[in-house]
Amino acid sequence: MNWNNGYEKRRFEQRMKRQNAKFRKLGMTEEQIQAIHDYDLEIFLSDRRFAEHNQPLEPVVDDMEKDLQCPLLKFFSRELTTELESDQENRFWWIEEVEDEHLLRALSYMDDLQKEILTLIAFENMTQTEAGKYLAKSQPAIARCLKKIREILLGCGFGLTEGGCDDAK
Repeated sequence: MNWNNGYEKRRFEQRMKRQNAKFRKLGMTEEQIQAIHDYDLEIFLSDRRFAEHNQPLEPVVDDMEKDLQCPLLKFFSRELTTELESDQENRFWWIEEVEDEHLLRALSYMDDLQKEILTLIAFENMTQTEAGKYLAKSQPAIARCLKKIREILLGCGFGLTEGGCDDAK
């Protein structure tokens, strides 16, 4: 925040003149007006100290503002930044949570694309069309893949068919 002390002080004094005139019309004593002025002056000085001693730590969005970036943010950017895990490293976290051995066996027969589609639709609440756009595939291709996933799950004991997981692939 930039603070032009001369400009702000002039605005403060003008506001105080108007306010003091209003208070005199209302019948306030000079001691009361002075007490209010002193209080307002303390607030003004507090605002000035805040503006002079604080710097925003907002990241710069475009290159035009790079020179205006806060020096503290430049200096401490490494300490203020955290590294996020790659989406692909722990993308299928939900598989580790599965306790049913039939389901785990079925998931082991699925390729990464099938697991990705399950993740997008079941955990990220995407539609088939949205998942298709995300994976650069058509909606019918996603529907076919979901049909294969269903067949794998049915073949591993999640339906009425009698085939095992060996038949699913």
